[in-house]
Amino acid sequence: MNPELLSFPFPGKEVPAEVHGGFYRNVRATRYALIAAIKRALQQHSIYDHGPQNYVAALTPPEVHTEFGN
Repeated sequence: MNPELLSFPFPGKEVPAEVHGGFYRNVRATRYALIAAIKRALQQHSIYDHGPQNYVAALTPPEVHTEFGN
């Protein structure tokens, strides 16, 4: 089995790093919820979102929330 690998450039490196495609897609799918949890932790709040259980909103980029008023 040959996993799908994506080339990912890093500043200061000549050769791009290879990242497993499944890992990359998982990071992209969950990044906004993760960033929101980290921001809550930095403000010394629970990392759990105790608001309405709207998982679609948690995974939606902030600019989409602004554009549609969510």
